Amino acid sequence: MLERLLRDSAIYSLAALLSRAIGLTLLPVYAFALDPAQFGAFDLVTTLGVLVALVVPLEVSQGLGRLYSEGDAKRRQGLVNSAWWFTVVMLAAFVMASNLLAPQIASGLLGSPETTGTVEVAAGYIALNGLFFLAQMQLRWSMRSGRYLAVNFLYSMAMIVMSVLAVVLFHSGLPGLLAAQSLATALGVTGCIVGSGGISIGLSFDRRLLAEMLRYSTPLVPSGVASFAMLYFNRLALAHFGSLSDVAIYGVANRFGSMITLLIVGIQGALMPLVYSHYRSPETPRQIARLFAGFSALAMTACLALTVATPFLVRTFAGTRYLASVPLVALLSPALLLSQMYIFAPGIAIAKKTYTQLTIVGISGAVSVSANIVLVPPMGSMGAAIATLVSSATMFVLWAYVSQRHYPVPFAWPALGISSTGFIAALVGSQLAEHHLRSSWAALLTGALLTIAFLVVLTRSRLVNLRDVKTVGLLLLSARTLRR
Repeated sequence: MLERLLRDSAIYSLAALLSRAIGLTLLPVYAFALDPAQFGAFDLVTTLGVLVALVVPLEVSQGLGRLYSEGDAKRRQGLVNSAWWFTVVMLAAFVMASNLLAPQIASGLLGSPETTGTVEVAAGYIALNGLFFLAQMQLRWSMRSGRYLAVNFLYSMAMIVMSVLAVVLFHSGLPGLLAAQSLATALGVTGCIVGSGGISIGLSFDRRLLAEMLRYSTPLVPSGVASFAMLYFNRLALAHFGSLSDVAIYGVANRFGSMITLLIVGIQGALMPLVYSHYRSPETPRQIARLFAGFSALAMTACLALTVATPFLVRTFAGTRYLASVPLVALLSPALLLSQMYIFAPGIAIAKKTYTQLTIVGISGAVSVSANIVLVPPMGSMGAAIATLVSSATMFVLWAYVSQRHYPVPFAWPALGISSTGFIAALVGSQLAEHHLRSSWAALLTGALLTIAFLVVLTRSRLVNLRDVKTVGLLLLSARTLRR
């Protein structure tokens, strides 16, 4: 079982890497072929797609995953059929409603009634992405990780090729880009269905099985909406209080900042199953603390290096008109990591405190909404980035505090405090250098020196020693330490 867990975690990590690679590969296409307003509109559409995928199908895919392993093949087929037809009907209703209200949505969301056609195409794009998510989950629940990776690879290639053809060669603008990506997504859905192997989508529909799935999944919707508010409400605030160009600036920064989350993808897949298996061992809390210390050291170093390199990356992949996104990455990269680092505090999950989890996520979402409403009007995209950092930090702190009450982990708080102080100082120094030094090379050199200084602080704080730094292999380290 453990070997399969590690293999599948590695496969899903590679699939996540492909997803990030699409964003980075297509960034120059979006940045150079679309104007900032169109880029902002595209980012807003994809953001709303996340919300639609959560709310409209009522998270039925989670109910399918929870019940799929129970019962015989006939029951599994009934679950798949019912989940699929419910999702198709709900998303079709969403498309019809969006088309009926397209002029109002175009005026209210995209700022012009002339974008009505874009809204109509975007509705189909969002619906297809909702189906693709369900199709991917079906491959995961049926434990077909190899086919999951193969489909994601083909989907990634189709997405890149079709997007380039639509925007660069045919100059079809945002509607053409959405249509091309809709076609690529439809191919992805088809690939998932073909690759499901033995589980087809039949015409039968069982209301009892659907009700059983929805009883499990519907209570998860509020938590999903709160998570959405924590990480995505910023785009809606920028579109309302600012402009679509502000959304584009934030979108560029978020794409670069999200690169840092590749550090945690593998651990996310492997850590909790291993903790569930070994949490009664007296060694496990110490091993988790050691893993957290090593990961924190690596994460702070990577965030600092990414921040220093961001001006070069933005100029290369997005162009000079998006240079306003550079200072945002310094805030978003640690924010996006903090939003995922709750896995190192497993007490809430071990104690099965689902309502506590919902409360913490809800508070963090409320903080995000409030902070965006307060900060975005006077500060624009910088205010949105600060709001994201504040809400992510709120979630991590609350989660760690409550989890420690249920399952104490001996974190090295003094060493973490010293290292974090050094990290913040180096981060601020690199931003001041980028802002005040006229030469970009001088700013880059200053940032590199500050990174070296931080590494000295890191080793002097004794958060980790040199041997630990060399052995932090993310997923491999989590697996090996918890397996002992």
